[in-house]
Parts: sequence; structure tokens; C-alpha cells
Amino acid sequence: MKKWFIFAISFMLLASLTNAAYASSSAANERRSLSGIVDIDFTVQANGTGIALDGNGTVWYWHDNELAKRGPSVPGAVKVTSKLLLKKDGTVWNWKEGSSVSSQVQGLSGIRKIASSSAGSIALDGSGKLWAWGQSCQVALAADSKLAQNMCSV
Repeated sequence: MKKWFIFAISFMLLASLTNAAYASSSAANERRSLSGIVDIDFTVQANGTGIALDGNGTVWYWHDNELAKRGPSVPGAVKVTSKLLLKKDGTVWNWKEGSSVSSQVQGLSGIRKIASSSAGSIALDGSGKLWAWGQSCQVALAADSKLAQNMCSV
């Protein structure tokens, strides 16, 4: 069952990338494939959104078979999720579709893993502490993480 689930998610992600990994160009009806991609993500919200991060730290995202749209650029970014960017210096940045603006998540440093969904975001620092915000706070409170003291209003 677990292998089937992983296969299904992998297949959906690959299909999304194969069908829509093109960026729009200034020339009418011209498409160019995305290149230099260093990380990818996929969310099932709104018929599925493919997300890619290129080597310059630029986010690209698309829905269905649309052309990829350019999101913010955060030099040094190495990981992307549907809401977050992780830079190699361990800082975390917020981003959202339709905006070229990003902002650093205050109070976080030394982060090595990130995840996000419509319910919230979580981050894991180098010492193994879990940080969360949004509805993810409920999970962090249950896990007795440092989040309860620093990021969630209790």
C-alpha cells in the first residue's frame, strides 16, 4: 500500500512537470522549457500546482497545463514548498503565488528541513527542534516543541 501511494504521488508529480514545465516568454506563443531546476514540489490544491526552484533561486509555478509563472527570486534558495523557501544559510522565506515579493520568517535560523500546506508550515532546525506556524501549531503543541514558547500564541 505504501509503495503504491509513493508511486502514485511520483507519477502525478512527473506528469505535472512533463505537461507544464514551460515558462512564458515575451514573444507571442513562444514557450521555453525550464532548466537548471534544483528542487520541485507539488500540491493537490486547486487541481494541482507544480512548483520548481531554479539555480538562481527563482520560483516557477503552474496549474494544470498552464505555462509556468515566475514567482519571487531568493538568491541562495535550495528548497521550495508551496509557501516557503529554504536558503543554504538556514533561513526560511515566505512566498505566495501571484507575487514577486518574499519575506524572511523572523525568529528562525539553522533550519535544515521545511514543509508547508494550506494548513500551515513546519521547519526542523539543526538541533532537532520543530518549529511550526498556522494550524501546524496544534501539532507542535502536542509534540511539546519549542514552537509553543516562541511562535504559537497559547
